Amino acid sequence: MYEYKKLQQEHPDASEVKLDEDKKRLLATVIYDLGLPSRLVEAFMNNDVMIIYDAVMHEKAWLESLYNIGPKGRTLFLKYLSDHQLTMRYLVRFDEESGDFLTLNI
Repeated sequence: MYEYKKLQQEHPDASEVKLDEDKKRLLATVIYDLGLPSRLVEAFMNNDVMIIYDAVMHEKAWLESLYNIGPKGRTLFLKYLSDHQLTMRYLVRFDEESGDFLTLNI
């Protein structure tokens, strides 16, 4: 939650939007099911990244710091994210009042 608030402060004009069901399903997709090369999957799993959200909640520099993920693997993963309208540091919060998952529209 701290990172979400920090991002919100960095972008005061950003509005919160509700995640649709497709985006929620995508963020919950198991890394193993993405069809990525096994070396890339293993590197993610060795860093406790089991679902897409575990990866995209980090800065791009985090991805670059992972052992066994080279430029080709990073490019492949970032292209996958781009194809699905996701970016690194894609943060989500749960709004208890409405029961919705929200993200910032930056």
